[in-house]
Amino acid sequence: MRKVDEHATTMLAEICNDYQGVFEQAPNLALQVEERLKNWADKTNRHCLLEYPYYDAQNELDVFNSLNFDSLTIRKYELALNKYKALCLKSDVNYNQDFWDTDLVHLKNEAVASKSKNVKAASDLATSANLLAKEWQKLLCSLYEQWELEQILSLREKFLKSLVKKLKLIDEMLTLLSNIGIEPGILLDLSSGSLRLNNLAKVKSLMERIHSDEGIKKLLDLLGRINQVKKSEKIETVTHSYIQKSPIIDINSKEEIVGIKLSKDIEHALPSELALLSDEDTSILFDLKYVESSLMCFEMSGQQFIDEEHEVEKEQTIDEDEQKGPLVICIDTSGSMRGTPETVAKAVALVMSLKAQAKNRDCYIINFSTSINTLDLSKGFSLEKLTDFLSMSFYGGTDVGPAIRHAVNLMTENTYNKADLLIVSDFIMGGLPTSQIEAISALKLNGNKFFSLVVGNCYLSKRLREVFDQEWIYNPHNGSINELVAIESWLD
Repeated sequence: MRKVDEHATTMLAEICNDYQGVFEQAPNLALQVEERLKNWADKTNRHCLLEYPYYDAQNELDVFNSLNFDSLTIRKYELALNKYKALCLKSDVNYNQDFWDTDLVHLKNEAVASKSKNVKAASDLATSANLLAKEWQKLLCSLYEQWELEQILSLREKFLKSLVKKLKLIDEMLTLLSNIGIEPGILLDLSSGSLRLNNLAKVKSLMERIHSDEGIKKLLDLLGRINQVKKSEKIETVTHSYIQKSPIIDINSKEEIVGIKLSKDIEHALPSELALLSDEDTSILFDLKYVESSLMCFEMSGQQFIDEEHEVEKEQTIDEDEQKGPLVICIDTSGSMRGTPETVAKAVALVMSLKAQAKNRDCYIINFSTSINTLDLSKGFSLEKLTDFLSMSFYGGTDVGPAIRHAVNLMTENTYNKADLLIVSDFIMGGLPTSQIEAISALKLNGNKFFSLVVGNCYLSKRLREVFDQEWIYNPHNGSINELVAIESWLD
């Protein structure tokens, strides 16, 4: 096991212990944290391999080890000893000068006395060279372990700071969700992929707005009330499709170092191998390794993700009279909605889309002013896409026509042919063309329903009374709600 993996395991245990309550509410979050820790461990290990500051010293040692110590000369030995001494001084490690200097003087005296031909002198030199190589390697191992630990601790602190900040935000957000009547783990269980910190901050901001406004809480409570009347039931098999990103190995990619292999790929050869070319005696060894494809090289590879569509069949019990169609929400982000009305509209849209997902109702959101922008959540819920979408605003004039036209066309398609439409706006706008009103009337005969939530107190000027089956009005200034009739029969 890599040292960084030991730290990752310890970190996971500490995080699970500190945030046990959060993980119990959102089991999917624990898997996300575990995956992030694995990615951190891999990146940290790669950082330690690529940023190792003693590669030059290791190469010098490898060159020295490649020499034949039995025929080693005093000059080459002394040169290696000086490099070892320089490494000790650079690393602030005791060089043991008395031993090595005394031994060098002894070897020189023996070599002079025997004119470099004495067998004993050669044997002593080989012994000293072996001892130097061992001490040199021992020092490098010690330096690497110390440097690696410092790097791991530094990167660990940075990673934990970011992760803990996110988990604290999630903890606060789950409490807010619980307080406004939403299952705490719904955001994390329904979101595809990991959640970014800015996404969570946006959701938390909207949740705080809802939590602080009793009028909005009352409105959402009415929208989400469960019908308690007993209904006839039936069991049917439903096929669900979902998109899953699957990693595949990309043999043409050279993105990451995944290991060491023997080959003749000079481009990815280890520095220690390339160092053999620096000396005439060892360059022959390099040539031999190249011919035999036995050079130690970095093994490179990469991966890419492809979307795979899967289908699964599930049996589910359906209350025939309670089975609801899809939901289409139109949000007014024109200039007249700037400020509190727009925040209220987006908070309502967020909560209603979450509840629709929890009830397996397809959801489609239209953001409008004088033009429109759309988000289809029927093919997979994404909190990231939803929060980014709700962050958009046009701040132009108000023209509900394009939004209704798009919604009406949408309701003629198979996915949304039984959809209900909710428009959230201050309704400071003109009327609709006769053709659109006729199209809406035809959809009503088909079972589609049209509802409006008026945010503000200027709605009396121009309201589209002929369009909606039901209207209710929320005044953000005093939190009052009016004309709340038969709402439960729509969403519940």
